[in-house]
Amino acid sequence: MASTPPLAVAGFVVPAVTQVAFAVWVYRDATHRGSDHALVWAVATALAGVVGFVYLGVRRRVGTRTTPRSTGERVVLAAWLGGSLAFVVATLAAPPDPTTTGLSALVAFVVVAPVVYAVVARRDRRS
Repeated sequence: MASTPPLAVAGFVVPAVTQVAFAVWVYRDATHRGSDHALVWAVATALAGVVGFVYLGVRRRVGTRTTPRSTGERVVLAAWLGGSLAFVVATLAAPPDPTTTGLSALVAFVVVAPVVYAVVARRDRRS
């Protein structure tokens, strides 16, 4: 019986973390904008990420943020953006086998996510 190599599983970790982070960020943003449908937006984003991009397009119509971003929101935003960027970098830079791409995405995520957090935090301090 063949088993799945642990590094091959890494290829699923980064996209999964990214998808969950996107849904959590959408929920928090919609809540802070006073949306009555924040949970619907979040669940739909978790199930189909494209819904989150639709939310990004209509979120200004949902309302204006009543509070600045919290540290938790910055972490989730960094996980989403960092995970997305890490997956793109790994896809373009690594050989096309799933094990190497997965490991590359994991390494890229560990490097990119803190950088994205620093950029987001710096931008929030300026606002």
